[in-house]
Amino acid sequence: MTASAVVRIANLLSLFVLERKGCAPPNAPYVVYTDDRGQLLDTLPVCQDFNRQGCTRPTCRFVHIREGCGLQVVGCRVVVCRDAAAGTCRRAACRYYHIPVQLPPALRPP
Repeated sequence: MTASAVVRIANLLSLFVLERKGCAPPNAPYVVYTDDRGQLLDTLPVCQDFNRQGCTRPTCRFVHIREGCGLQVVGCRVVVCRDAAAGTCRRAACRYYHIPVQLPPALRPP
C-alpha cells in the first residue's frame, strides 16, 4: 500500500471517528490545549490541511474539524467549550469545541 493511500484511508477514518460521540481523532493527544501554566486555552488553531487535501501529520498540533460542522470558528481558531471541559455541557447541539481527551489538572502557582 502506498503512503498516499494510507493518508487517504486515515482521512476517511477520521471522518468516521469525528461523527461518533466520545471518540477522539488520532491526533487529539498531540494538540496543545493548555498554556504554560496548564490553563485551558479559549481558542485552538484549526488544521487547514485537514480541510484541503488532508493532513498527513499523524502528530498534528492543530484541531481536525471539517468546515461546516457547526462549530464556531473565528480566524482559523475554534472556540473551546468550557462547560464540556468541566463536564457540564448540556447543549444538544453545542457550537463550541469539546476537547476529546482527558486533560490533566491545571498547574497551581507556587
